[in-house]
Amino acid sequence: MNGELHHIILITSYTNALLNQGILSEPEAYTNNVHYAVRFIEPHERKSLLKFFSKPANNEFDTLKWMQNIKDRHCKGAFLINSNKIKDEAVTSAFVGGGRRWAIVCVFEHFNEIWVPNWNLAKEPPNTKWDITYTKVISYDEYKSVKYNLDDLSQRLRIALSNISKLAEEISEMGWKERFFDKGIKCLIGEQAEEKNLLPEHYPVSAQRIMNTISCSWVFGGMGSWNDSPPYSAHCHGKEMEYHKYTNELYECMMGECGCVDL
Repeated sequence: MNGELHHIILITSYTNALLNQGILSEPEAYTNNVHYAVRFIEPHERKSLLKFFSKPANNEFDTLKWMQNIKDRHCKGAFLINSNKIKDEAVTSAFVGGGRRWAIVCVFEHFNEIWVPNWNLAKEPPNTKWDITYTKVISYDEYKSVKYNLDDLSQRLRIALSNISKLAEEISEMGWKERFFDKGIKCLIGEQAEEKNLLPEHYPVSAQRIMNTISCSWVFGGMGSWNDSPPYSAHCHGKEMEYHKYTNELYECMMGECGCVDL
């Protein structure tokens, strides 16, 4: 999956691990990694006219300090929200700023805090470095975490993978079928285990398998992805309509399944 979605899923799930299990840790992939600088910014509130004309310093946290801060303030839980679907999202989601926007909702007694991520390229390749900033927005709107049935999510994902796997075979794209779609199905039903789970250990096995499956069978991108040459193969086999139907169904299914980190 793309880096923005990957990071926000991990931050949300590790935050819930702290709030629900008291386990304070951060995702290894972003710990002491020279390619990422992650920070959380809490804009300073102006409570007087004098402060309005000044530029007060913001509160700034690294990942662990941010998690501990919201726990100390009695956060009740964290979950993901996203914006509306956009056109050609299965293609544009491969790029920074492409696809729908995601945010973390932290639930408190009388209000919610919405933390919105923003990615900026700090250093160009080959020494790529990303500045990842989450900024707080206070909201009094009522956002509710959806209670997911993991068996239903798993079944829906399996159907989407089975459909696109069959299509890949019909359009002679066996590499995609075997290395991504069939592998995803095996991961989902427990026939093939990933080397390391994406979510923290306290999440149930079914949630782990769903997220691991999304990670290992994610095919959406630019050059060299499922969006590159397979559309031409589908055209040659008279399967263009099926290609777009099953590609979009798999993408939308994966977007919905990301909610299992809300548990």
